[in-house]
Amino acid sequence: MRPALLLAAIILLGLGGAARGIEVDTARSTDPPIVMPETRFALSPAPIPLWIAALSAPETDLRREAAVTIGKAHRLGMPELQTAIPALVAALEPADQPPVVAQAVAQALIALDARQAAPQLLALSKAGGTDTAEVIEPALAAWDYRPAREVWLRRVSDSRAPRGLRLAAIRCLGTVGEPKAAAALEKLALDPVADPAMRIEAARAWGRVRTEGLEPVARRLLANDSSPAAVDRLIGIALLGRHDGDETKRLLDQAALDPQPAVAGMALERLLDLDYRRILPMTQELLQSSDSKVRRLTVEALVRQAEPSSVAELGPVLDDPHPEVRGYVRESLLAMSSDASLRASVLKEAWRALRGDRWRELEQAVLMLVALEQKEAVARFIELLEFDRAEVHTTAAWGLRKMAVPETAAPILEKALRLEELQRTVGTSAPLDEQFCHLAEALGQLEYAPADELLRKYIPKSSPYPFPARAAAVWALGRIHANAPPPDLVKRFIERADDNGIPPESEEVRMVAVIGLGRMKAESAIPMLRRYYPGGPAFGTMDYACGWALSQITGEPVPVIRPYADSRSGWFLEPFDEKNELRY
Repeated sequence: MRPALLLAAIILLGLGGAARGIEVDTARSTDPPIVMPETRFALSPAPIPLWIAALSAPETDLRREAAVTIGKAHRLGMPELQTAIPALVAALEPADQPPVVAQAVAQALIALDARQAAPQLLALSKAGGTDTAEVIEPALAAWDYRPAREVWLRRVSDSRAPRGLRLAAIRCLGTVGEPKAAAALEKLALDPVADPAMRIEAARAWGRVRTEGLEPVARRLLANDSSPAAVDRLIGIALLGRHDGDETKRLLDQAALDPQPAVAGMALERLLDLDYRRILPMTQELLQSSDSKVRRLTVEALVRQAEPSSVAELGPVLDDPHPEVRGYVRESLLAMSSDASLRASVLKEAWRALRGDRWRELEQAVLMLVALEQKEAVARFIELLEFDRAEVHTTAAWGLRKMAVPETAAPILEKALRLEELQRTVGTSAPLDEQFCHLAEALGQLEYAPADELLRKYIPKSSPYPFPARAAAVWALGRIHANAPPPDLVKRFIERADDNGIPPESEEVRMVAVIGLGRMKAESAIPMLRRYYPGGPAFGTMDYACGWALSQITGEPVPVIRPYADSRSGWFLEPFDEKNELRY
């Protein structure tokens, strides 16, 4: 079970992506949950004949716009666009077709995966410049259109060819693995006076063409340890892109400790593919690298190891200066905590970080201990409300709301009172306002009645408090008075929910007022709620909130939010019906 779990976590997190998982949210945005359905595209194929006709129009702009629109409509999911392929192919044939039109047509054909158009696309690429080739030739390589190989072979050997065209040829030959290109790629990769970027691309392509036997060349290049020769070392690693023998691994081991981060990073990426265990003896040194990519790749090896010893090494990386690295460590440790043999080690690192004073570790520790439901951490969270970094004191306030431990209510109210005085008298910064929002929501979550007097100050539209703080306070009051509404509070909530004055009430305040009326089961609010939600599917969040409130008061079913149907009218050409009206 453990390997499968951790592999799933690794795939979900992704080697190059930002960490996802537990995040600082707000109670008012999640309770009750309002999930908007995805937009549904209802795309009629009715305009397609017009677009096809426009491809042969005399106006350049009309032809270009037709091709661009066909590609866009295909990406949106419009059906029947394959019928446009013959007209698109025909639009490529005029020799005097302006490049801007030809490129737009080519892009549309590629989007439609029109492999039957490969001969015409190749002819266009040969006649056009670098920009055209960079659009067309990767598609020809992906389709492995064999007649294009001869073009690329000639170009890669031609030192007079434009740089962009030559690079495109190198990449395409690598994609298709053309063995005839080996000699030319070797010559270019090993040419010390050639363009470094072109040499590296040639090495990558050569390594795809020859999947074995390049270790001696790579060893010689990697042995050049002078700083200017980093390009040689990058080329040496690129040559090993599809090699997997013991000698390859030994060479990569050495390169992983290269002083140049670009070299070390490339070697580590290849070692992760081949055998992550070879990185483990080097982790202490690699984690000291100044390069975040090197540290990130090293962390990936420790995550794959998934042993108590790797958890101990990962813990201090919660203090990594790069947010993606420390976020990835946090989410990886949380995934490991699902394994009974690792949970104690993960908890140990989280608690160690929480007891320290490094702000990055403290922020990650709060997130972890909330996810791990360690409610005894709330005493430290209370202390951290006074920390001098917003990342810590705001996250600590959020953590107190998530934990919802009754004993924390009084100190939370004490801190909220101090923040209110600052907001009212001198104003506060956005981080302190955000901290107040979390504290107010925590008081609501705990249904702490002594907070009523404080929170009521935030109801008036004319109050000196920021909109998010007012919304949090109104949401909290709705929780505190659930099922037992004070008449005066109901009246004030109705005023806020129904406010269309000048200036208008904040939409967020209106929403939480409606939610609060539902929670308080305020029957006197029913007429107002019905004006905004007469019944049936809801069309948006405010409709839904009113329907949800009515369901709490009357027992009616909770409404369903109708998906937004995007018919995507407004195309550059659309048909008219016999009534001279647009037909969608």
